[in-house]
Amino acid sequence: AKVNGGSTLEAAAREAGFQISQLGLLEREAYAARSSSAVAQSVFGAASGAIAPPARSGLGWHVVRVDAIDRVEGKTLAQATPEITEALRAEKRRQAVADLSASIEEELDGGTSLTDVAKTIKAELTSTSPLTADGRVYGTGEAAPQVLAPVLATAFQMEEGEPQIAELVPGELFIVFEANDITPSAAAPLRDIAAQVTADWKRAEGLKGAKKAADRILASVKKGASLPVAMKAENARLTDLDPIDLSREQLAQTGQRVPPPLALMFSMAQGTAKKLEAPNNAGWFLVELEQIQPGKIDAASPVFAQAKRELGQTLGQEYATQLRLALRDEVGVERNQPAIDAVRKQLTGEN
Repeated sequence: AKVNGGSTLEAAAREAGFQISQLGLLEREAYAARSSSAVAQSVFGAASGAIAPPARSGLGWHVVRVDAIDRVEGKTLAQATPEITEALRAEKRRQAVADLSASIEEELDGGTSLTDVAKTIKAELTSTSPLTADGRVYGTGEAAPQVLAPVLATAFQMEEGEPQIAELVPGELFIVFEANDITPSAAAPLRDIAAQVTADWKRAEGLKGAKKAADRILASVKKGASLPVAMKAENARLTDLDPIDLSREQLAQTGQRVPPPLALMFSMAQGTAKKLEAPNNAGWFLVELEQIQPGKIDAASPVFAQAKRELGQTLGQEYATQLRLALRDEVGVERNQPAIDAVRKQLTGEN
């Protein structure tokens, strides 16, 4: 009524304590799924720029303004023939593939071998090199064929020589596969992995030494030494320093994930130093925070206006909540508990 009297939908909604939401162009079926068939019928029967007659869904009443209508003109049979033909061809293809997959599954359930199934459907069998559960070719580190990615986890739960069929692309692509040779998990012979074991041992020992060095450097810093001096005293080659003068706002403007050392720096107290383990066992970061400068915001900054608008909306909602509670306390409320319990059981599916 207010909108028909000259007010805008936005203003009328605010006065009533509600907020509006905007939707892009939607087809009728999609809009009905989001609301209800009654709401969709009302909205799609309204003219562009008009307010549709209020209609109800399971969530309540909908007051909708139609801002734009994109009409899709119908096609003649001649115009639609190529599209219909392609749709029928695709449907028949999907049905044929589904029928073939069902027949293959019946044969596999009946004990037919993978080789015999391949002969029946005139398919070529291919075998991979031995694969590990993480999707790698054993001994080389190469990735397994991409087509096996969806079924690799299943393959490692199968028995040897029991083929299965799986759907890769719904209605279009299937794969028939088996594990024809299973090697139980065990430690590889040392002669095969000697180089890797040696490299891992060197890395582990190096990390232990790096941690002890980081602890000694931090101890020197706590006794009053600066971080550069403490690092050089530990090892003259430790000169890889990265001075950072950065504000939180600048950090947020990058739009990227905050590196762990920077995240640690912004959670430290001024004049302190801490160590942080680097990802992938790459060593240790030493972070020293020399000075914290509080941020300053100009009085004319749009941040204040934005905060005022947000707080204004929150304040309005708070007033509405207080009014509702005050009315309840002043007038009094009676609850029909049996009816409430019945609705609750109906919504939760209880008997």
